[in-house]
Amino acid sequence: LKFESKLQQGPEANVTDRQTIPGRLKPQSLPLGSFGRSFSKALDSFWPSAPQSFSPPPDARYSLPIPTSLYKTFKAIDVNGNGLLEKSEVAQILARTGHDSSTEAVNRLFANASEEANAKGMEFVEFVELSDHFQPLLVHDMVHFKTSPNAHPTVDKLSGKKETWENPMQHSVWTEDQINGVAKTHKEPECQADRLAFNAVRLARFSFDTLSLFNFGELTKSKVLKRAIFLETVAGVPGMCAAMIRHLRSLRRMDRDHGWIHTLLEEAENERMHLLTFVKMYQPGPMFRLAVLGAQGIFMNLFFLTYLVNPKICHRFVGYLEEEAVKTYTMIVDAIDDGRLKEWAEEPAPNIAIHYWHLRPDATVRDLMLVVRMDEATHRDVNHGLASIDADDYNPFLEKH
Repeated sequence: LKFESKLQQGPEANVTDRQTIPGRLKPQSLPLGSFGRSFSKALDSFWPSAPQSFSPPPDARYSLPIPTSLYKTFKAIDVNGNGLLEKSEVAQILARTGHDSSTEAVNRLFANASEEANAKGMEFVEFVELSDHFQPLLVHDMVHFKTSPNAHPTVDKLSGKKETWENPMQHSVWTEDQINGVAKTHKEPECQADRLAFNAVRLARFSFDTLSLFNFGELTKSKVLKRAIFLETVAGVPGMCAAMIRHLRSLRRMDRDHGWIHTLLEEAENERMHLLTFVKMYQPGPMFRLAVLGAQGIFMNLFFLTYLVNPKICHRFVGYLEEEAVKTYTMIVDAIDDGRLKEWAEEPAPNIAIHYWHLRPDATVRDLMLVVRMDEATHRDVNHGLASIDADDYNPFLEKH
């Protein structure tokens, strides 16, 4: 299912977005001659002036996958779990969240709904179409639990109920057409920095495949899971590192980040959820964990220092890295289909995956590999996109990722 979501840019939001903060006073002519000019240039790289103008993209309409917030809201309101939003359930949630719960208020929410929805209850498809009318009830990301229809995880623990944790960060829920339509793509290098990033990824893949003996011998579930777990411990680093650097940059400049930080944090959390899912299927030993510790220490510091100097090459590197990830998960799906990993065609997916990606209850490991591949394809396209724009540009993926 898809729906059209309009980028919310009202007049007031535009005024706020266009506000600028006067740039700092730059040392135009320090008395130290060439040293003064060098110092000024170095200072610019770490504490640049605020941009003098910023224009958000024109009001546009995007075709998007259904946001997780809509799914969570429908699930929270549908107390009896019959798949319909009944007026009595909506009234209960309105009262619980401190809104007007009168019959008139509920009828206003259902004013544009079908007769069947008014009589029996609203189905999810119709709820998505009328989601604008239910704005007061939407379970937004990172909302405080006191103002949310969701129970706080601690409440479930104290009450003795089985914990069913919902990840509070935004993540996409993919459709069947999307997960089955992933294609292996490649962004041709256009400059020396692109070629450097591409060759670095090729070298990293060749070295890892050789040292891990992945391409030697029979393909097994253990070999695949070890590879996936190790790579996900690395893949979760760039998004968090880049978001941290941009967060600190926003604090120094006392200026907006224009949407990059949230997308990068979503990427990092998504990769971490890949890892937490795979470790439900295989528990690494001490030597494996030691290797992860060393790889994380080296990669994190190299990526951090490189991002300070040249963010574009870092995003291009991640884009090429995700291209390889899409190839890997496509190979895994092919191995399941051709019988080399035939057990995964029927083996149930871990419960954490079913809750996170909102998979059907009888989802298999093959279904899991498909949604992970879709995630990696999204990260590929996002990072190649971010590598092609300037650091002060508006994040074009804010509504899509």
